[in-house]
Amino acid sequence: MTQRATLPAQGSKYSKATRKRYVDGYRVANTIDGYGMAIKVIGAILGVLVLLVLGQSGNNDALALGLVAGAVIAGLFFLAGVVIAAQGQMLMADLDKAVYASPFLTDEMRASVMSLRLKEEPEALDPQQLARRANEGPEGIDPSENGQTFCYHCGGEVADGATRCPACGKEL
Repeated sequence: MTQRATLPAQGSKYSKATRKRYVDGYRVANTIDGYGMAIKVIGAILGVLVLLVLGQSGNNDALALGLVAGAVIAGLFFLAGVVIAAQGQMLMADLDKAVYASPFLTDEMRASVMSLRLKEEPEALDPQQLARRANEGPEGIDPSENGQTFCYHCGGEVADGATRCPACGKEL
């Protein structure tokens, strides 16, 4: 069983650089995943276009050729899109492992870097918890104490001590 090193993560001088590296990595992984999805959509559009162009002649042979050619084109693009999206998903899984094992991050920092959110019903929280959360960050972290340099919501860069994200406008 692997044990994580116990360093003072929140006060660590490496926390800021570590979080930035992981957030950048997740951006790359999501971009690769998005490219895979885009390739699948483009393949479907091209397949339909080939079918429509060849099917307009009214000839049954051209229609059959259009159907086969469109299916082959769409299928090849779909397979390429799946392979590319899988690369993005594998990168995301590797990043999840690295973030989990990082001794420079607290559990709250790990959750924010991985974009994990707890789903709690507001009525299940007592008034004291709600008042405390109103004065603290999304995961119970006070951004001014944490030296937060990125937004928990969109991952955008935020100046030290800022209370709102300049990119998405949400409160930190």
